[in-house]
Amino acid sequence: MQAQQETNDAAPPATSELIAALAEVDAGQSVRLGVATKLFDRALNNGEQDAALALAQAMDGDPALEQQINPLFDDALHSQPDTAYRFVRTRLVAKSDARWLFRLRQAALAALHVAITDGDPETILNWLTLIAREPMNYDLGEILHHGILAAQTRAHEDPALARGLILLALKRSPAALALLLNDKSLMESLPDEFRRMIDRGDGDLLALLSEHSSDAFLLAAAQAAYHQNAPSLTPAVIEQLWHFYVAGAGASLPPQYRPEHVIDTLAETGAAWMSTPAFDRLLALSLRDARDPLFHRFASQLATMQDKPERIATALFRAHRAAPEMAALASALVASGTLQQADLSDLYAALLEQQGWDAASQPIVDQYARLLQQNQSIVLQAETLWHMLNYGLEQESEIATRIAARRLCTVLEKREDDESLIEGIVQLVQQSAWQPQAREMVQTWWRGFARSLPTARLNKLERALEGKRLTDEPRAVLQTILAFRRMLGKRTLKQFADDIHVTFGTLEALSNAFDADGKRQINFDLTVARTELEAQDSSLSPQEQQILARDFKELAELLSLLGDRRTKPSLIRREEEVDRQLIQGEQLPHSAVDVLKWMAGYIGGQQDNERED
Repeated sequence: MQAQQETNDAAPPATSELIAALAEVDAGQSVRLGVATKLFDRALNNGEQDAALALAQAMDGDPALEQQINPLFDDALHSQPDTAYRFVRTRLVAKSDARWLFRLRQAALAALHVAITDGDPETILNWLTLIAREPMNYDLGEILHHGILAAQTRAHEDPALARGLILLALKRSPAALALLLNDKSLMESLPDEFRRMIDRGDGDLLALLSEHSSDAFLLAAAQAAYHQNAPSLTPAVIEQLWHFYVAGAGASLPPQYRPEHVIDTLAETGAAWMSTPAFDRLLALSLRDARDPLFHRFASQLATMQDKPERIATALFRAHRAAPEMAALASALVASGTLQQADLSDLYAALLEQQGWDAASQPIVDQYARLLQQNQSIVLQAETLWHMLNYGLEQESEIATRIAARRLCTVLEKREDDESLIEGIVQLVQQSAWQPQAREMVQTWWRGFARSLPTARLNKLERALEGKRLTDEPRAVLQTILAFRRMLGKRTLKQFADDIHVTFGTLEALSNAFDADGKRQINFDLTVARTELEAQDSSLSPQEQQILARDFKELAELLSLLGDRRTKPSLIRREEEVDRQLIQGEQLPHSAVDVLKWMAGYIGGQQDNERED
């Protein structure tokens, strides 16, 4: 009796002892079944993984034992499917097997049925989440799909369950997702903010990403693009969307929610409804990551917009592409019809304004100058032309200097304020002087323009140029025009020629009368001279006599002065040589007498009109 009591009170065998007993080769089948039954009980009820793994391995090696344990497993599927699932799952961690995968699906179905029928929403989501996270080779996708749809009705009354089902379907069950999104009752049961974001992409999409997942964010972004919900697609959201696009995220999502589809949608219609900052971020991102074909699709949407040059220029600048690439991209936009020639000019101007007119910008500046050279009708801001002229001087760019100088001449012609005009002329002359063609062109323009100005304004400009650096040539133009105008007065050249002829005759008569020889001293009788004058006195009034007296005196002084100021011979050049050079235009006139000789040679055809001044 006492021995029997001691046997009944003995402690149950340890799991390790049972595992060892199950491994005994000589043990009978009935003994092995008893040990296996105990291990199965410990695996299910106590969650002992060692027991589960040892029993599963024994079942794999002993078909008879497996047949005996199968009824126990079937009973567990009905009474405690969750523990049955854990038992099978333990076996599959060690090694995948078709028979055990079948059992896993059985357990998953049973556990989901119990949870959905009798469990609370949290239990349902826990089971669905567990199944969704299982490895893909377990092939539980169909079970997850049916489980989500089975829980769909219960989700009509539970916002948390409805949200959880959608988030799970996003990751692993695209077919179920479509059904959930079309379930009006389920959508209405969702939390309001979450519902608006996944239904129309309406809300803070970055907060959705932070709280849930990238898949939820991509779904909401796709909905925002589909419904053209501009406020939701902020530049920051576009940046995050682009990150997922480049990374290839969202591969498990239905095609319409994947980032490449959303980007494609924005490339078709985005410019028409997105905010300018958000769409321009797309332009810059596509350029930054060298997605040039996509950039051209984005840019083509701007073809009808007035501000397209500036927006494209900003995108190019933010992308930090090299100047040759920028120039090539700009030319391609013209070739595709996105930009016209005038747009291209505005793009270059805006780009250079942002990037700076530095040495690195040479390909852009050179292409800009050629564009202006080929399209005279393109109108530029004066500020841009001054930048180009300064660039030409600093970087020794001949084409930039020539083009800018030519167009600035036209700009200066329109300035009515003398101070502003002089300031512009001084700057133009100083910054174009280094390039011979530009310098000659500016001088030619200035000669023509100055001749069109009234004398009063010429006088003001001439005085204003006094003392300015590098302005001798422009000032000489003004002085020469003023001198000729003073010389001619209101007379025509013919009238002036007639007057010159009379003057010459008078001076010639005076010379012949009193200085005919020049080799002998004239003998002058004062009394006779007075008598001769008094004999003609009656033809002049007293006032006319006074005028004649003054004219005689001033003429004598003027003749002396003219003679003194003429270019005189030197030790090297004789007077005949000086006269010849003046007449043939080889010597610049320095006095009125010099001018007479120079004009004689020019009008007489003795000068080469093509001679460089």
